[in-house]
Amino acid sequence: MSANGSQENFILEQNGKQDAKRVCRKWFNCLSGVLNENSFGHREL
Repeated sequence: MSANGSQENFILEQNGKQDAKRVCRKWFNCLSGVLNENSFGHREL
């Protein structure tokens, strides 16, 4: 077992979690905007 390998995996995992959060937030904002538009009837095609 090399400490380097586990450290690298840990860093990759943390970066992956941050990316996932960023993507989730982006999609959540997008979905929220769509839902808000639809609920107010401001749907523009």
